[in-house]
Amino acid sequence: MKKLPSSVMVFGRKIEIKYISKKELDGFIQNAEGIYDTYTREILINKEAPRNIQLYYIYHEIQHAMHNFTGIDQMLPPEFIEILCL
Repeated sequence: MKKLPSSVMVFGRKIEIKYISKKELDGFIQNAEGIYDTYTREILINKEAPRNIQLYYIYHEIQHAMHNFTGIDQMLPPEFIEILCL
């Protein structure tokens, strides 16, 4: 992969991927390298992280989007959802 994606398709829905500073990301969740925002349906990734970490968190957050779209994130404890996203 030459360039990191700016969006992905998940179950036919376009999910924007935004690369933001660690400081901005910490405004959402402390010490996170990436998050899936369920309100805006965007993936936010630390632009200062190494490329391999960014890729890992893109895939990780795509899984969160999948769980959100299917509603499974409402049925299982958050700790179990994190295990499923590893």
